[in-house]
Amino acid sequence: MKLPRISSFFFASALSVASVPAFAEIDFGKIAFVGDSITQGAGLGNSGTDKSLSYRYPLWKIFVSNGIAWNPVGSMSTFLDGSSASASQTPDFLGNVYDNTSEGHYGWRTYDFLNGPSGRNVNSGSGKLSEWLANTTYYPDGTPDTVTLLLGVNDLSYDKTIAETAANAKAIIQQYQAKNPNVNVHVFSVLPTNQTSDTWGGVPAQTQIKNYNTEIQRQISSGEWNTTNSTVQYHDITAGFDAANHICGDSVHPNEQGALIVAGNIARALGIEGSTVGRERRAANRLASQTSFASSDSTGVSVTVNTQGASAATMRNNNTSGRWSVNDAGNVLIKSDESTASDLRYQYSTEAGAHEFTLDVGFRMNDETSAQTNRLGIWCGNGETVGMVYIEKNTLFWDSTVLYRNSDLSNLFVDGFSSLRLAWLSEDTANAIASGYYVWLDGMLIGEALSGNTLDVYKNSIVIGNTSSAYDTFAEISDISFDAQKAWAPSTVPEPSAFGMLAGLAALALGAARRRRK
Repeated sequence: MKLPRISSFFFASALSVASVPAFAEIDFGKIAFVGDSITQGAGLGNSGTDKSLSYRYPLWKIFVSNGIAWNPVGSMSTFLDGSSASASQTPDFLGNVYDNTSEGHYGWRTYDFLNGPSGRNVNSGSGKLSEWLANTTYYPDGTPDTVTLLLGVNDLSYDKTIAETAANAKAIIQQYQAKNPNVNVHVFSVLPTNQTSDTWGGVPAQTQIKNYNTEIQRQISSGEWNTTNSTVQYHDITAGFDAANHICGDSVHPNEQGALIVAGNIARALGIEGSTVGRERRAANRLASQTSFASSDSTGVSVTVNTQGASAATMRNNNTSGRWSVNDAGNVLIKSDESTASDLRYQYSTEAGAHEFTLDVGFRMNDETSAQTNRLGIWCGNGETVGMVYIEKNTLFWDSTVLYRNSDLSNLFVDGFSSLRLAWLSEDTANAIASGYYVWLDGMLIGEALSGNTLDVYKNSIVIGNTSSAYDTFAEISDISFDAQKAWAPSTVPEPSAFGMLAGLAALALGAARRRRK
C-alpha cells in the first residue's frame, strides 16, 4: 500500500514546520521482539555464509531519528556468533547507543518457546518463555507493554502443519497477555525464503509460507487472538522484499538491503513514517525549486523551474516527435521508444566538488509494455558523481542493484503514483552518518550511503526519462521538486501555508484545552 502524497492532517503539518519530530509522542514502552534467527541476527563474525545482522538495528535507527520512546526487553542480548552490540557492528547513531536486547532465538520453532529447546546452538539461548516471563531481570513487573512476533518459518521447514504452528504462535501471545493483560501485540508475516526447489509438508516452500500467512491473518483479523484488553494486529511486511536479491547466500536470512526493507515495513506497520537519517523533514512542495509543466508543439513538453530567489528557467525534453504531452491532470506523459529516446534535462549547478542536494519526483509507470522493456530513469548528480535510479513496473534499481521489488512480480508502480526522494548527504562522523546517496520511496528509506556513477557530463544535472536506448519508457510524472544545496528527509505530509500552520496550531491548542477539562 502506498502512502498518499497529500494529507489533510493539519496538526502534523504544523508540527513538521516547527521541526518537532512527527512521531515523538509514540511510546512503545518495554517492547519484546520475539522471533528466530531473523530477529536475533547472526552477527558479522559468524563463520557461515550468513553475515546478516537483525532488522532490529535499522529499525532502531528509524526509532531514534523519529524520537520514538522504547525500551527493549527479553532474555537475549547477543547475536548467534556470541557477540554483543559493538561500535563495529552497530555504531552509535545520533548520539544514541544500540541496545541488543530481544527475544530472538536462532533456529527455534514455536514449540521451543513453549517447551524449551532440544539440540539448539548454545548461543541461541536456553529455557522457555514461562521461565523468562517470571524473571524480573528479563521482564520487570507488568511488562512487556508491546510485543512483536516474527516466527514460524522453522516449524514449516520441519514439516510442522500450519494449524499446529499457528496454535503454538497463539499460545506464545497468550502467555504475554497473561503477564500483562493490556499488552499491545503486532504479529508479522513470515518472510519468503530463496529456497525455490524445497518442499515443506509436501508443498512448495513458498506456497506453504503464503498459506501460513493467510491463516494467521484470518485468525487475527477475526479477533481470535484478542482478549478483553489486548488487541492483536497482523501486518504484512513483505512489500518490496525480493527473496532473490534481499537474502544472504544461505537462502534464508535477509542481507543488509533486505534488513533495511524489513525494518522500513515494520516501522510503517507500527505507524512510523521512516528514517530521517538525522535530517530535518521537508515535504516536496516546500523544496526550494518547484516545477510546472506545459505542452509544446515543437519539443513535446517544457518544464518551468521556479526557484526561490532566482529567475525562472526551463527544462525541456529533446524529443522532436512530440509524443510527450501534458494531460488534463497536469502530469507529464512520457512516451519514448528505442528509436525516439528522450528525457528532461536540467543543469542546476556548475559547482566543483561534492555538494548536498535533494530531488523529489512523483511517478507512475504505464502498463503499455512488459516490465523487462519499460524503464524510467531518474538521475541526479552531486557535483562529482551521478546517482542513477531506474524504475520498472515492479522494480526499483540503484544502477544495477535491486533496491525494491515484490517477489511475486506484481505491478508495484502501475496502479497509483509513488514518491521518489533522492538525496546526497555529506559525511557526519559525529552522528555515524556516512556520505552517499540516500533513497526514499513514499517516505520509507530503501537505500543508504550508496555510491554514484562517475558520469561527468551529468554530475550537476537532473535527467528524467528514457536514459538508455535499450529500453522503452512509458510513464507519468506528477511533479518534480528539488533543492540543489541541501539534503532533506521526506515527509508525506505537505507543509502548510502560514495560515494553515496557524490554524493547525490553534486546533492543537483547542484540543489540549478540551483534554484538560475532562
